[in-house]
Amino acid sequence: GGIVLFEGDGFERIPENGAAGFILFIPGSTLSTQKSRGVLPSGYDGNTLETARRLERGMIKALRECDYEKAGALMQKDVLHQPYRKSLVPYWDDVIAASAAAGSWGTALSGAGPAMISICPREAVDVIVRRIKMSIDKKHGLNIIGCGVNGRGIYRAMQEKR
Repeated sequence: GGIVLFEGDGFERIPENGAAGFILFIPGSTLSTQKSRGVLPSGYDGNTLETARRLERGMIKALRECDYEKAGALMQKDVLHQPYRKSLVPYWDDVIAASAAAGSWGTALSGAGPAMISICPREAVDVIVRRIKMSIDKKHGLNIIGCGVNGRGIYRAMQEKR
């Protein structure tokens, strides 16, 4: 549960203050890992790798400081995956534009895709979801869901139901 940073064999639970909300864009279609990996270059130049490291450090710092607006801006700047994988996501531009216009701080692929995720103010999740649903063409068939951070985690929540 919560916001967790995995690094090597360990993890760090990053404290959060409840101010971040998330919007999930879940398509009815799938994207194979093989196809998603297949569009990536076989290697990256030094400048691209340094940019990726700088963005990663900035994202971790922003999350640790609960600066979710900055985290949102940084998640859109990925240089290793999104520039290549967005061609596999036909609704990419519509989701990015609608999410920004509705008040999200940033939007990115969720994992390798094709799902996408936006970060936004927690208190505005419902309003932002409504705005996005009104502006995105329904032909994409996206299930658009707003949520917050679950600090308990799925396993603990399942145990509590018993």
